[in-house]
Amino acid sequence: MTAPVSAPGSTPTGTGATRGPRSCCVRAEYRPRSTRCAVVAGEWLSSYDGRTTEDPAALDIDHVVALAEAWRSGAAAWDDGRRRAFANDLDQPGELVAVTAAANRSKGDHDPASWRPPNRASWCEFGIGWVRTKLKWGLTADRPEVRALDDMLRDCTT
Repeated sequence: MTAPVSAPGSTPTGTGATRGPRSCCVRAEYRPRSTRCAVVAGEWLSSYDGRTTEDPAALDIDHVVALAEAWRSGAAAWDDGRRRAFANDLDQPGELVAVTAAANRSKGDHDPASWRPPNRASWCEFGIGWVRTKLKWGLTADRPEVRALDDMLRDCTT
């Protein structure tokens, strides 16, 4: 289980926990050790750096396209409702991902022209998530970003 989290768009559950992007993503990224229904322990994989953890508190929820990058790419023109929807979108696979805090801080608000996951095995997943997010939300991409994505996605098979 996750600790209560307060984030934009989070919803109190009435049980002391909070439902929002962080708790939903941590559950979505969970790989169960057994077929039991209750999540009492588990192991999470941070695809950006290939590290695993059994402590969900060691994870950050990363917006694959960071909020600041979205702002620079067109979100500045959005109304508050659209910005909130973008920040809390759980419908698009690969848009919000659970990764180690160190990997998330390393990425910051960089685009693929200036940052790539250190775990090269995650480049396809990251690049596809980036492109899907930018397309879904009508965000722009500059030339260095497109070149970096072309390089990252060149050898992808899916």
